[in-house]
Amino acid sequence: MIGRDCNIGDHAFIETGARIGDRVTLKNQAMVWDGVEIGDDVFIGPGVSFTNDVSPRSRRLPLPPIASDYRTKAGWLVPTRVENGASLGARCVILPGAHIGAYAMVAAGAVVTREVPAHALVAGVPAKLIGWVCRCGAGMAEGQARVWHCPRCRETFEEHGAEGFTSLQSPADCPFNRCGRRASSRPDHSVDAEEAAGGQQLKFFKIRFWRSLKIYPKDVIEDLWPIFPVRRFDE
Repeated sequence: MIGRDCNIGDHAFIETGARIGDRVTLKNQAMVWDGVEIGDDVFIGPGVSFTNDVSPRSRRLPLPPIASDYRTKAGWLVPTRVENGASLGARCVILPGAHIGAYAMVAAGAVVTREVPAHALVAGVPAKLIGWVCRCGAGMAEGQARVWHCPRCRETFEEHGAEGFTSLQSPADCPFNRCGRRASSRPDHSVDAEEAAGGQQLKFFKIRFWRSLKIYPKDVIEDLWPIFPVRRFDE
C-alpha cells in the first residue's frame, strides 16, 4: 500500500505487503520488501535495502525444516518499522526487525541491526549513535546536562533513558515540564539570543563548526557562554 503525494524514483522496488505512508520520498533503486512499514514524511535514499528474513534460505532447498519454515509467512517474515519523519541515507541496509524512531537519521552506507531512538544520528557498520538531530534535520548541541538545543529552529529536547535505552523528547510534546509549568515551545536561551545583537547568529554557526571538530577553544567557549553553557571535551 502506498500513501498520498509520494515521490518514487526510477527502478525502486516495492513488494506486495509493504506499507508506505503519505509524502514519502523513495529514491532510485531503493528496495522495500514485504513486512516493511514506513510512516509519513520519510526520506529513503538511493539504493537503500530493507530485509525481512533473519535466516534466509532458498525455498527450493530439499530440507524438511526449510519447507516447514516457508510454508507460511509467520515462519520467516520479520516486520520492520520506520517512524514518521525519519531519513535513511544512500545505500544503507536495514536488517529484519529494526525499528527506526521518528526523525532519526541513518548515515549513508550504515547497517542498522537494532532499534534506533527518535532523533538519533547513527552511522557505521553496525550503526552506532554518534549524535542527535532536530526535526528540521540540523545537528543539535548539548547545553546543560542531557538537554539538547537546535541552533537552526531553536527547539529544545531532553534525554530520557529507560533500561539502557536513551531517546530524545521535546518538552513541547509533554503537557507539563519538570517544574510543573506548561512547557514553552522555545527555550529561554533562544529568546535571549534573539534579543541580543545580530552577531549571535554567527555564534550558532561557530557552535556547529567547532562541535564537528570535537573541540572548543577557550576563546570560543567564552564567546558562546552567554547563549548556553558549553563543556569542553577534555574536561
